[in-house]
Amino acid sequence: TTKYWGVLSGSACLKMDGGELVSGWRDGAETDNGRLNLRDNSSIVMTDGRIRCANNTNGGNDAEALTIGENAGTTSVSVSGGEIVASGKIHLGMNASSVSELSVSGTGVVSSANDMRLGYNGADSTLTIADNGQVNVGTTAVPRWLILDKGRSTINLDGGTLSVGKLSVASDSTAEINFNGGTLKAQYSIADYIDNREALTLNVQAGGAVIETDYALSIAAPFVSGESADGGLTKKGDGIL
Repeated sequence: TTKYWGVLSGSACLKMDGGELVSGWRDGAETDNGRLNLRDNSSIVMTDGRIRCANNTNGGNDAEALTIGENAGTTSVSVSGGEIVASGKIHLGMNASSVSELSVSGTGVVSSANDMRLGYNGADSTLTIADNGQVNVGTTAVPRWLILDKGRSTINLDGGTLSVGKLSVASDSTAEINFNGGTLKAQYSIADYIDNREALTLNVQAGGAVIETDYALSIAAPFVSGESADGGLTKKGDGIL
């Protein structure tokens, strides 16, 4: 068979401080149904090494490669070093009974070749980036979307960089981005970087909001002060904001 799913369930905890974990590859090629799923109250704690997650459809990138929180429970992934590389989508939460957390800090890197989705089907999802952590949703060559779905989505930019082609917010979402020194980086020129902005709150905290762009970029969503002495808004890069 060519089905090679990786599944963590119950209270299982995978700890990685080196080496490589591969889900869905064989002989250098993607296999069918090769995604990595975290269920129940499982977790990953990663300080070094590499995790590669293939798509769950052979050779494509239109379905999820990594699911954090497939069913009821609280699942978490912490990456303070090393990298996770997903050839398809990354989902934080899959239903209203799931609580999912992805934390990327230190020198950790998480990259998705396709979209990343938070709050799917009513899930409670949190993405936190700190220090020099990096989360890449697509690339400048192939930009992808960060989708904040109809559940609760919280993004904490306490440092590091979140690179994404576009932010798409469901009209019935409860979503917020807390800027506290981290950078939101645009991947290409776009007239409206955030859609359905009425459902999203952009909080500027003491570390400030940093937007990086080498393109012409428009953000119509309001930035609001999340603290009495917020750090303001800084634009980086050669583009126009």
